[in-house]
Amino acid sequence: HPSFAGVAIHHYDSYRKLADRTQPIVEPVETLRITSPREGGKVGRFTTVSGVAATKYAGSQVKVSLLPEGDIWYEQGSGEVSSGGRWQVDCHIGSEVTPAGTRFTIKAELEGEVVEIHVVKG
Repeated sequence: HPSFAGVAIHHYDSYRKLADRTQPIVEPVETLRITSPREGGKVGRFTTVSGVAATKYAGSQVKVSLLPEGDIWYEQGSGEVSSGGRWQVDCHIGSEVTPAGTRFTIKAELEGEVVEIHVVKG
């Protein structure tokens, strides 16, 4: 436009792209992911399992269960998905007599989607 004398106006797209890069990059979550503890990690007797879900599931319940090696699934409870997609459930990893080194599978379920990780009681 003549009133701008051509200064920087033709660079608008470059400036806009640069400004857009300053926004935090958020990795999209398709449905459900466990973020803590990590796969293969050591966990204590009392552990909080947390994760993220797609924000469209806000208000839905994520159910968490544990499977000690060679045993049956033990339901630990459920946590509500927040508006930001975060959820958490407090868990009991075995009992006080469960030896260190026992392997567990942690399972999270949300509306038919299931994710699992494997941990070791430390």
